[in-house]
Amino acid sequence: FVPSDYEISIVRKDGDIRHLAVSRGEVQWNGKRQFQVLYHDITERRAAEEALRQSEEKYRTILDEMDEGYYEQDLAGNFTFVNDAICRLFGYARDELIGMNYRAYVVDKDAEDLRKEWNRVYRTGEPFRWHPLEIVKSDGRHVLVENSLLPLRNDKGEIIGFRGISRDITERKRAEEALRAASERLEYLLSSSSAMIYSAEVHGNYAATFIGANVIVLTGYESREFVENPDFWYDHVHPDDRQIVATEVPKLFEKDFHAYEYRFRCKGGEYIWVRDEMKLVRDEKGNPVEIIGVWSNITERKQTEESLRESEEKYRTILSKMEDSYFEVDLAGNLTFVNEATCRSLGYSREELAGMSFESFTVEEDIRRVYQAFNRVYTTGKPDKGFSWVIVRKDG
Repeated sequence: FVPSDYEISIVRKDGDIRHLAVSRGEVQWNGKRQFQVLYHDITERRAAEEALRQSEEKYRTILDEMDEGYYEQDLAGNFTFVNDAICRLFGYARDELIGMNYRAYVVDKDAEDLRKEWNRVYRTGEPFRWHPLEIVKSDGRHVLVENSLLPLRNDKGEIIGFRGISRDITERKRAEEALRAASERLEYLLSSSSAMIYSAEVHGNYAATFIGANVIVLTGYESREFVENPDFWYDHVHPDDRQIVATEVPKLFEKDFHAYEYRFRCKGGEYIWVRDEMKLVRDEKGNPVEIIGVWSNITERKQTEESLRESEEKYRTILSKMEDSYFEVDLAGNLTFVNEATCRSLGYSREELAGMSFESFTVEEDIRRVYQAFNRVYTTGKPDKGFSWVIVRKDG
């Protein structure tokens, strides 16, 4: 019996197409040479094979359309399949990559680590994900890829190789490094600057959500103390200034920017003056979502202003008690300050004299001389001690 096998397709009476496997052989029957033919219906098998072919074709198409690289390797680390993305990533044609060993493209410092990962996956059957590797492209350029590795099994469940995904993370790593460097610079600026940056909620006691690390330099408190306790900031505002806070902060929601000043109690118990400059952040619908701001320590400025105010008050008190007239004028000759003696001499109140030109109480023939005297003082910067002129009192 010498079989001869082939396949045919037939059309049944009902129009259904069936696929048959034909086995033909010679036999001796009653001393005569005859042929024996066996027909086996393989329609279901052919349908399953076609479904498998279409599935594999679809699978290959999907893999080739992927932006990420997909690969399969044997146990020695040689490529057995790669998609188009792998070809683009490595810079080789597919036929150049098939059969290529990992040591041909992985840099030496990473090759041994990769081998150890393969051994681990082979021993445990467990995948590993996103292991960074430095590879060398066909043109000699080095790129950083992120690699996953899974076991590749046969029908019996035996591991016969590896498969995985590779993606180019060179630009991402550069961006991460640039971000890290920028973050370090920002952290340095935030920690070394005399101003402190913060963010806060838009409701309640405007609790802090972020405080610059240099707040410890300004107040003695750590930034976490502000963030962990929603009432921490408000509780440390000077009791006499809390009404200022209650009045000033709502103004931010009218203009989206506002600045005001108040006193804050430091860890040592002393108060400092801070200037609080706030900016309101809104979402795309215009709803307030966050307050960001800058704290500046203005204690020295406030102390200087207070010293100046006390000095001016003392100066004004002395001038007011003088028997001699004292006045100040601007460059146009208008009075900007007079003491009580000047008011008595001219017969006007201080309010009436404020802004009045000296011409209003100077006799006409002396006006020119007064201007000349003012001009000498202005041009030389020296006082004129021998000057006099005739004035006219309010009562004439």
